Amino acid sequence: MKNLKFDEATKNLLKSLIGKSFNFYIADREFGGTKAFSDLIVSIGNVYYAFKNKLSAMEYFGEGIEEIAMFSFTEAEKEQVDNEKLYSRNVEIAVGLKITSIELVQEKQVVSYNNGETYIGELTRGVIFNFSDGYQVSIEKDVWYSEYINIHKGYELISTFNPVDDFKNEWNDSCIAQCERTIEKIL
Repeated sequence: MKNLKFDEATKNLLKSLIGKSFNFYIADREFGGTKAFSDLIVSIGNVYYAFKNKLSAMEYFGEGIEEIAMFSFTEAEKEQVDNEKLYSRNVEIAVGLKITSIELVQEKQVVSYNNGETYIGELTRGVIFNFSDGYQVSIEKDVWYSEYINIHKGYELISTFNPVDDFKNEWNDSCIAQCERTIEKIL
C-alpha cells in the first residue's frame, strides 16, 4: 500500500492555522485565479505557506515506474514567495477571513487486476478552509499525474472536487478500480 496522505507534522501545521486570518493566495491569472501550476502560495497570519504538487517517479499501481504528483504543504521560503509574486501570469486573490476549521479530503484508491494483483493507494486529495459563515476556500490536487492545483471559493466546495467516478473510469477492462473519499476534520 502506498500512503501519500499528509503526515502528522503537516496536520499539526495546518491545525496551528486555525484562528488566523487567511489573507490571500497567489494563483494563475490565465485561469481566473482558480488554478496554480505546481506551487500555490498562501498568506495566513504573518507567514507564507506553499501547497506543492510536484511530479515524482514511483511505482503506484503496479504498472512500473510512473510520474505521480506528490501533494504537500509547508512553510514557504522567501525566494519562492518573491518568485511567485513577480511572475507576470500570477495574481493575488484576496480572502481576508479568519479560519474556524480545516478539513482534509482523503481518498483510498484500489485497483484490482484480473491476474489477482491488487494495489491500494491512500492520498490527501485536498484541503478545505472553513470560515465563520460557512464560506470556504478549497485547494485540491488535480488527477494523479497532473501538477495542477485547483482552487475554489464559495460554499459546499466538496462538490467542486473531481468526482470519484473519474478515477474508476480511467482504467481499462483488465482491472476494477474503486475510489472512496472521506473528510477528516481538523478542529
